[in-house]
Amino acid sequence: MPATRIPQFFCHFSLFPFFLISFLISTSLFSAQDVTDDKKKLFIDEQLRLADGLSRRGHYQLAIEEYRKIIDKFPDDPLIADALSQMADAYSASGDLPQAISNYQLFFKKFSDLKTATAVKVNYAVALFKTGNETNRKSAFSSLEEIKASGDTAAPVKHAASYNLGKFHAELGNSIKAKNEFTGLASVKPSSKTDIYPSYARLELASILDKENEGGEAMKLVRSLIDGQETPTEIMCAALNYLAGVKSRKGHHLEAAETYEQILLQFPDTALGREAFFRKFESLFLAKEYTRLTREIDMEIGRSADIDAQSEKLYFIKASTQMEQGLFPEARKTLSSIIVSPKSSPGYFSKSASMSVQCLINKSRLQDAVKEANDFFKNPKLSIDAKLEISNNLIRVLGTPHDKTLLLKEAINSARDVRERAILRLALASTYANLSQIDSSLSLYKDILGDCPEDLKPDCLFGIAKCHETSKNDKEALEFYRKLADDFPASKLQPEALLRIAVLTLYEKPDSEEPREILIKLEKEQSSNKDIHGNAVFYLSYIDFMKGGFSKAAEGFRRISNDNAYDPALVSLAREYLLWSIVSEKITPEAEILFADFASDGDRLSSLNPDLLLLTGNQFSEAGKSDAAAKCYEALVKNPDPDNKLRGLIAIGLLTEKKGDMNKTLKSFRDAEKIVTQNKDLQSELLSYLGMTLLNKGEKDEAVLVFEKCIEMSVSKTASARARLGLARILSDNKDDLVRANRYAMSVFILSDDPILSQQAMILSIDISIRQKKLDEARTTFGELKKRFPELLKDEKVKKLAEKLK
Repeated sequence: MPATRIPQFFCHFSLFPFFLISFLISTSLFSAQDVTDDKKKLFIDEQLRLADGLSRRGHYQLAIEEYRKIIDKFPDDPLIADALSQMADAYSASGDLPQAISNYQLFFKKFSDLKTATAVKVNYAVALFKTGNETNRKSAFSSLEEIKASGDTAAPVKHAASYNLGKFHAELGNSIKAKNEFTGLASVKPSSKTDIYPSYARLELASILDKENEGGEAMKLVRSLIDGQETPTEIMCAALNYLAGVKSRKGHHLEAAETYEQILLQFPDTALGREAFFRKFESLFLAKEYTRLTREIDMEIGRSADIDAQSEKLYFIKASTQMEQGLFPEARKTLSSIIVSPKSSPGYFSKSASMSVQCLINKSRLQDAVKEANDFFKNPKLSIDAKLEISNNLIRVLGTPHDKTLLLKEAINSARDVRERAILRLALASTYANLSQIDSSLSLYKDILGDCPEDLKPDCLFGIAKCHETSKNDKEALEFYRKLADDFPASKLQPEALLRIAVLTLYEKPDSEEPREILIKLEKEQSSNKDIHGNAVFYLSYIDFMKGGFSKAAEGFRRISNDNAYDPALVSLAREYLLWSIVSEKITPEAEILFADFASDGDRLSSLNPDLLLLTGNQFSEAGKSDAAAKCYEALVKNPDPDNKLRGLIAIGLLTEKKGDMNKTLKSFRDAEKIVTQNKDLQSELLSYLGMTLLNKGEKDEAVLVFEKCIEMSVSKTASARARLGLARILSDNKDDLVRANRYAMSVFILSDDPILSQQAMILSIDISIRQKKLDEARTTFGELKKRFPELLKDEKVKKLAEKLK
């Protein structure tokens, strides 16, 4: 019976990174042509089986050669139809889409009347979609929709069209349409092992449900395949692989290892079966089954006389196991089997070299590690990525800047071409910057920029801009960030350059709309880049915060705070500003929860912005939550800056004053007196509060000296007003000093903007004027009080003064 194929399907399982199916061969659904020449039929069938077998195993070029033999031998014979279409499939699977499309078109030109043509159209649509061309993709969608809707098309082919439509939608990020397509197809009960698409649709749907946190429903679909009698071998294999992946992600690594072993035993010749061989060992490693893992690897290694593609992976897994157990000499010995073998691949040689150096680092044999690194640098098998990894690992532990830079200079001297030299010099420039040798870094970046491959120029420009930004040369930094963003819009660094442009412009021109426009663009376009996206959301919220839009700002900060996918440092900063946004208006239950979280770690609380600590403490104090307020102020006192220590001690003094504990208040202010600061504002504030405390304790003589010293500073208007009020109170106790007392009191409410001090001064002045029998003067002051502070008319003391003025 002649052989033909169910159409290929566009397959990229996100949960199965090693599982790629280009097309499937099955028993014929349609006869391509009646055959009368048995010898010709036998030759073609034999060649097709050979070519199909090669293609299924991923040997596409060999398969194409075999298909070509059939086509060249019988160029005009209808029997070559399968060979021609399957050769196009092989080209498509290998990534040679122009050749694939050309051969599909040749097939349609010669054999458009064959019943198999509809199946080939599905594969042709897949190839068109894979080109990425918008016109081709529209044609692919249109063709599959037409096949799916056709009443004359066999069910397996319609199912293939539906399946690939779902894959197209998934590839374009339209998960809703993809889910709808797969849901409809997954509901179809497979009628035979040739109709594989409903089964694969269940796997795809399970993958989508898993991403939507519907793990239970996803597992039901997978179980239906594993338990199904009609499930084809390749789908059973994929379903088991999915199950193993789920177990691994849940941390059930030993169970995952057992499932991978099941795949290996049942499907040893499949791509997934071969991959399961290594996945089993990786799962045993993650399960920390080191003894079993080493024993089984040694058994496998014993079967191989020399290093090959399989055994080098096993040696590497074994060395990783020894590293994990702290057996560094043993790990180096295992790695040496890969390193010294002329047959080891560059990839595993590089991994092994890096791990070998790390073993020496872990044993604190730094000089030996440097020597070995320099030897590896000269080996042509060592990749540039491994050179960078080895250098970075050593730089982290080497003691002096000279040792760090010398290592990279040795690596640069080993560069094999201009590109590698430029990459290593960029690493040296970055190291200079990390060592705060900004001038050396900037000079080297500029030198590299003049002579490096075009695709590395964005790295140079970014490095130059970063150096200028570090040196506070924001204008120059902006210039180079803009050049990067404008000249290299496709660079991976362009979004970060735009972010820095937005941030620097925000600081330089707070009223500019450019930062918001850039940040909105980044928020919209960089959702997959959590670093850029998170910073865009943060700074958009920061703009609202700086403009007083605290509620709106809190929304953005809250988004970051509740998403652990963002960088932990950014999440922590967002939580800090979320607290700040909330307490800028009032204390809420959310603010209390946030604060309690910060307060649970004393060091973390002390690291908060000092202005936030002071504001939060004041708000807690106003809300009557003195314990929380005290924690804020105590954290402020721990700040290394003397001005912040002073603010914290003043705040503690005022808090204890509210509690009526004048001794603690005085002690706090006395401690504050000992702090040396150049901030005259803070000094005068402290003196004014200290004077008031002394006055309230009855120590009037010292209070006078403190008040006079405060007034002499003449820095803080509020502190000076408080000192004058204190002097007025002291002088008012002496009948002979009432005139001076009233003069001080009047100066307070005439010159001060502080409403509390002004109120107290007015009440004192009215009382003094009454005592002096100057009722008109008292009535004038009382009239001003009524106008400025009408709420005081309900105060009992003010009521008594009003009675005296009648």
